[in-house]
Amino acid sequence: MNCYCALHGFGYHLELLNPLPQRHIFQGRLQYFFKYLPSYQWVLMIDVDVVPLNYFHSLSDLLDDSYDVIVTDRDNGEVQSSYFVRSTPAGKEFVRQQLALSDTKAHANYDNGDLLQVLLERASQVANPDDKARIAAAIVLRDANYTEFIKTFKGLFDVYRNDIPHVKAYHCGWGHLRSYESSPNWLADPNAAHMTSFTAHDVLGHGKALGTQVFDEELTCHVAPHLVRKKRTMSRTQYVNHMRAQAQHVAGFIWHPYCWDGTSNVCNASLSGQRPGLTKSGKHRLVL
Repeated sequence: MNCYCALHGFGYHLELLNPLPQRHIFQGRLQYFFKYLPSYQWVLMIDVDVVPLNYFHSLSDLLDDSYDVIVTDRDNGEVQSSYFVRSTPAGKEFVRQQLALSDTKAHANYDNGDLLQVLLERASQVANPDDKARIAAAIVLRDANYTEFIKTFKGLFDVYRNDIPHVKAYHCGWGHLRSYESSPNWLADPNAAHMTSFTAHDVLGHGKALGTQVFDEELTCHVAPHLVRKKRTMSRTQYVNHMRAQAQHVAGFIWHPYCWDGTSNVCNASLSGQRPGLTKSGKHRLVL
């Protein structure tokens, strides 16, 4: 990651300690936004189990100064916990709203769960009365049944995603921010030594046992275009076959570019006609 950021002129900072040790680590690490936002236009906080997939695709292409927060919708019901924040009052207030959920009680899925709750609270500001009631019920449901919570979240978020003030939401596979391994439980396989669901256009890969994915050239930052293809990239045929072999509830959320043939979805026919559009954006100074 240090090499990738150096090549693109991004700031890169590695934080190893939880600044709020009495809170869950996913809540505590939100404090780091406030450490770096005064020095950068945009801040992206990512996990440590991430490696660059494409050294020649800039994350700054995803930024859009008409928004203050940019999230990536996984299309499996969740929005990934790593998101962009712009150094504006509205950007900082979004982080504060999520941090306000921090307490000493146990909560279902601290990182994604807190973010989904904040997005629902924001959606409630523009929702109709019936959906306001559904949102309130969903938030109560979160700790009781997280699986049902994210199903309810997806239905509500899909309605209001374009109306939530200050927030832009990319579809996974179109934002090209991170790629994920697929498993029948929707989560990354902790025993996998490979990453599965990405193309040469994706920027960052998330997974476990990533030592097999890192090469000597990267450690010395002597990268070349062949690294984009070396071991990491699945062909379209490989990807489509892989996703068709997944459990049905996983294949139901496929928005990956390899799955599309025009408006037809070759991974899941039920999604045909629902292909999301690409979004143009500018380049800005960024820190990870």
